[in-house]
Formats: sequence, C-alpha cells, structure tokens
Amino acid sequence: MNAEISAPEHKESVRQEMLRQMRRILREKGLGFVQFYVNFVDEIKADPNTGKKRLILEKHEKGDVA
Repeated sequence: MNAEISAPEHKESVRQEMLRQMRRILREKGLGFVQFYVNFVDEIKADPNTGKKRLILEKHEKGDVA
C-alpha cells in the first residue's frame, strides 16, 4: 500500500492509523491473514483521464504501477 503524506512529521501516526483501519477492515471481511505494508512515496500521480488520484492501482512489476 502506497501513501502520500503532506506533513512528514505525522508519518508514524499516519502509518499506525492506516494499519489499524486496514487490519479492522480485513478482519471484518474474514481476511485477517492477509499481509500488507505501508510505503510512503513522494507523490501519487493523478489519473490523466479523470484528474483524480486512484485509490487502487494494478501492480504489474515491482515498483511499476499502472
């Protein structure tokens, strides 16, 4: 899971909140066994067609998302 953050000083609290919420969601769906990681990136680019940042991206290769 990639995340863009505007306030680097809040990075750890944002990470902890994202982990907490995702664990809760996965547990509710019976998917508590799923492993995931939070990676902070400099920028998540907007979709050129919509101008919006997509929440879910298909990952093709390590480090390459479409």
